[in-house]
Amino acid sequence: MSSINTFSQPDITTAKSNVIAYSVLIVGALLAVVAGYLVVTGEWLIGIAFFLAIPGVILLHKYPWLAMLVWLSVVPFVTITPDSGGRQIYWLVHRALPPVTLMVMLVASGLRINKRSFPKLGWPELAMTGYLFVSLASIILLNDNPLNTFFGFYDRVISPMCLYLIIRLWAPNEEDLKRLAPVIFFLLTFQVIVGLLAWYKPQILPSLWLEDELRTTGTLGSYGAYAVTIIFSSLFLLQFSSNQRAGLVRNLYWFSFILAVLGVFMSFSRGAWAAGILVILGLLLIDRKYIVRIGLVVIPLTYFLAGGPLAGQIDWARERLYSERSEQSALIRLPVFQASVRMLAAKPFFGWGYENFNRYDWQFYSAVEGVAAPVKDRSSHNFYLNLLAEQGLIGAFLFLAPFFWWLLHSLKKIPSLPAEGFWSRRSVVLSWLFIFAYMTINTFHNMRVVFGLGMWWVGLALIANAVERRSESNGSGTPSHANPAIRNIGRLL
Repeated sequence: MSSINTFSQPDITTAKSNVIAYSVLIVGALLAVVAGYLVVTGEWLIGIAFFLAIPGVILLHKYPWLAMLVWLSVVPFVTITPDSGGRQIYWLVHRALPPVTLMVMLVASGLRINKRSFPKLGWPELAMTGYLFVSLASIILLNDNPLNTFFGFYDRVISPMCLYLIIRLWAPNEEDLKRLAPVIFFLLTFQVIVGLLAWYKPQILPSLWLEDELRTTGTLGSYGAYAVTIIFSSLFLLQFSSNQRAGLVRNLYWFSFILAVLGVFMSFSRGAWAAGILVILGLLLIDRKYIVRIGLVVIPLTYFLAGGPLAGQIDWARERLYSERSEQSALIRLPVFQASVRMLAAKPFFGWGYENFNRYDWQFYSAVEGVAAPVKDRSSHNFYLNLLAEQGLIGAFLFLAPFFWWLLHSLKKIPSLPAEGFWSRRSVVLSWLFIFAYMTINTFHNMRVVFGLGMWWVGLALIANAVERRSESNGSGTPSHANPAIRNIGRLL
């Protein structure tokens, strides 16, 4: 009797496999029907996406890092496209791909389909979850248009946080980052070229890439996001080139930093210039010989171009720094900064509500040092003051908690990292150089573009994996095969 209704482990495994196989067939059939309907009704792009959903999910299950490659390759070019085709691509790649990839990874792990072990998440990720709940409560309780505000919050916060979790869980290794390097090189080169064409041959570019006549935005529609992208890409390629053998690829990646210097200058953003100076000073501390080599190329080249192709841009840069117009542009922000502080003082814990700054700031304006208060709503031009005013100390603390956590852990772990190599302390320092440059830009600019916001979480995730990788190594600097959890980064930038 005891043998009746008893199943062996192979039988259970076979039954489980059959259930999964039949489920895939049924879901695939349903998706095919939906895809056919969408194509017939004119939504051909989404229809094709539905038709390819099953093989796409299988591919993401096998190699989730593909989502990062696609996101970095596509999103910079569809962020501001208003046509239906561009918006559909934006929906698929930014709104759908990151959360779907994360879901596939978690489901596969939960069903034990994927034998790869994931790292344990901790306090930083818990703080991120807390920030999501606090923000959603703020949107529901304090915002007068919660549904539309939620979509903006999803684009700017939820989907970028999914990128962070994908990197943390997948823990990309050296081969993964090698596949990423050409994507980053193309991104940097294309953005700088578009920026130059916007000044010299604007007629050949789409009008959407020419929104700002005074500063350079690339394909992103924002000089802040443009500068963040340039700095991230250049530091990533700089670190990658230092671990390459001499050759064409290494020279191209090395030259990309010189291209980035030009790109940051052409942004004509004082925040971007401050961030660029910070990067140069940081590199002087960790790699003085490299900066000397860069200077030997950049300084004579700048002197040559200043008398010809860049003459007009040099004059405009002087005006951005020294003109009365530039001074007034900076001073007019003082009443807005003061309003931000007063808003925080009035509601210090939970703030005035997500996306509510322009709804209430006018109540707190007054003249500052003879500078008149603005007659219309203005952005605070400071991401952190805006964050404090809208979400108070609690929201700001939860948002910035991962930054402070990984900064403290990095300071603790850096002395134990090797001085050179793919996973060296130089890699972590360069990664933090990007983060501090990002924060410098955000001090002058309230980042709104989803790609720029995604770069914050990508940078923090790469740092987190670098630090955790060392913590869970076998002690020799080589990650444990039993826990590929954090084999990442080597070097974000």
